Amino acid sequence: MSKKYTDQEIKITDLEFPNKGTGLWEGNKVTVKNTIPGQIVLADVKKKRRQVEGRLKAVLQKADYETEPSCPAFGSCGGCTYLNLSYEKQLELKQKTVKDLLDNAGVEYGVFLPVKPSPISEGYRNKMEFSFGDNGEGGELCLGMRKRESFYEVVNADKCRIVHADVCKVLKFTLDYLRGTDERFYHKTRHTGTLRHLLVRRAYFTGEISVNLVTTSEFPPSLRRG
Repeated sequence: MSKKYTDQEIKITDLEFPNKGTGLWEGNKVTVKNTIPGQIVLADVKKKRRQVEGRLKAVLQKADYETEPSCPAFGSCGGCTYLNLSYEKQLELKQKTVKDLLDNAGVEYGVFLPVKPSPISEGYRNKMEFSFGDNGEGGELCLGMRKRESFYEVVNADKCRIVHADVCKVLKFTLDYLRGTDERFYHKTRHTGTLRHLLVRRAYFTGEISVNLVTTSEFPPSLRRG
């Protein structure tokens, strides 16, 4: 049976796949998702027989290499993890994570080559699936990425930095239009609403865009504005 300890201060000293910072708590290794080495965080800790896990509540002190994120939704949006780091630091941490995975698994290899950087570090995704939801109980319709630690809340992603600006324009237009209709997002437990996802693809060389609106099959959506 697990025990919970609220508001524990933890210094993150290492990183594990996938995006889990690690530190020490009462002499035990504790993992806290969405943290990076150098941070001091406040977390609710659950202690089980063989492992200790923390749920991030706040970053009390940033790492000295953190930068100002280029997206206003960073931190609440569940789409990105390292947007508060320079591209060079992102590569450094990811390279270490891959090497640690190989070493811990006992994989034998020759020379471990460094990560080869991409010529573009933003706007590189040519396909994204965005979710419909709301911004809280009874909140207005939203379209974007799932909010961290939330099942239904969605963070609007019309300023997303990992997709092309054209995709953001499609996203914003779709949301603005649908807010003028009677349609609502599909609630999985209540089985209400019609809007599930918006799938957008943009061809890198031609700039052609494919847009797919995914709805429930139970109710035909009425997309006419009121």
